[in-house]
Amino acid sequence: MKKWTFNILILFLVLNTATTFAQVEKTKKVSKSYTVSNTTALNIDNKYGKVHINTNNGNTIKVDVTMVGRSSSGERAQDILDNLKVDVVEGNEISFRSGIISSIRSSRRWKRKGTRSFEINYLISMPKNIKLKVKNKFGSVFLGDYIGELDLYVAYGSIKAGKITNVEDKKIKVAFGSADIDQVEQGELTIAYGSLKLDNGKKLLVKNSFSTMEIRDIQDLDITSKYGTVNITKVNNLSGSSSFDTFKIGELNNNCTLKLKYAKGFEVSRVNKNFKKIDIDGQFSAMELRFDEGASFDYEVNTKFGKLKAALRQKMKIRKQIEQTNSNYYEGKYGQGNAKSKVTIKSKYGSVRIK
Repeated sequence: MKKWTFNILILFLVLNTATTFAQVEKTKKVSKSYTVSNTTALNIDNKYGKVHINTNNGNTIKVDVTMVGRSSSGERAQDILDNLKVDVVEGNEISFRSGIISSIRSSRRWKRKGTRSFEINYLISMPKNIKLKVKNKFGSVFLGDYIGELDLYVAYGSIKAGKITNVEDKKIKVAFGSADIDQVEQGELTIAYGSLKLDNGKKLLVKNSFSTMEIRDIQDLDITSKYGTVNITKVNNLSGSSSFDTFKIGELNNNCTLKLKYAKGFEVSRVNKNFKKIDIDGQFSAMELRFDEGASFDYEVNTKFGKLKAALRQKMKIRKQIEQTNSNYYEGKYGQGNAKSKVTIKSKYGSVRIK
C-alpha cells in the first residue's frame, strides 16, 4: 500500500510540474513585398530573434516577420504579444525596426511574476546586390551569397554567411557571439568576445579582441588583435599588430610586417622560399619561424634581453655581429644563392628562433 501511495504521489508531482511549466503560444505576422531597383536599400533592426536572409538574382524583396509570445496562460501570452512591435518605413530605403514597446518594460504587467518568453523572427528573400544593413541583438543571422554593400552587426548571437564578394564596402561586426563565413572578398571584420571562422578572404581589415579566430586562406590581411587566439592556415601578405595573443600561421607566402607585444607565442610553420619581406618588432614575445628548404635571404636581427636561436647555424653566414651583456646584433645571409628577400627582426625581452 505504501508503494502504491508513493508511486501515485510521484505521478501527481510530474503532472503538476508539467502543468505548471506548460506554456501557451500566441503568434502574429507582418508580411511585406516590394519591387526594387539597384538603388534600393534594406535596413533591419531587430532584437530577440532570428534573421534569415535568402538571396537571389531577382528584383523583389519579401519580408515575413513572425512575433511569438509564450506564457502560462493565453491571456498572458496575448499580453506579451501585444507588446511586441514592428515599425516599417517604406520608400527607396526600406526599414524594419522591431522589439518591445519601450513604455511597457517598466510596467507592473510586464514585471509581474510568471514564466514568459518571446521572439521576433524574420524570413527575408531579396536580391543579392542591393544595399543591406542588419542589426540583431540576442539572436542569429543567416545570410546567403551576397555582392552588395553590407553592414552587419550581431550582439549576443551568431552569424552564418555564404560567399560575400565584390568590391562594395562590407562591414561585419560581432560582439559576444560567433561568425562562420564561407568567404569575404574585401571588407572590415570586427570580433569582440566571440569567435570567427572564415574559409576564404581576399583583402581584409580585421579587429579582434578577446576572441578566437580561425582563417583558412587569405591573400591580404591587416589585423589588430589583442587578448585572443589567431590561427591562420595560409596567408600571402600580413600586416598589423598583436598584443597578449597566441598567434599561429601555417604558411606565409609573401610579406609580413607585424608588431608584437606580450605574445604568448608567435609561430610560422612554413615561410615560402619565394617570400619577399619579413619585418617583425616584438616586445616580451617569443617568435619562431621555419623557412622552406632552398630559402635564401638577407637578415638583420637585433635582440635586447633575449637570444637568437638558429637550428641550422651552418646556413647562417654572419657579416656583422655585436654581442653585449644585454643586447645582440646579427647581420648576414641565410641559405645559398642570391638573396632576394629580407628578414628584419627586433626583439626586446623575448627569444627569436629560426629554423
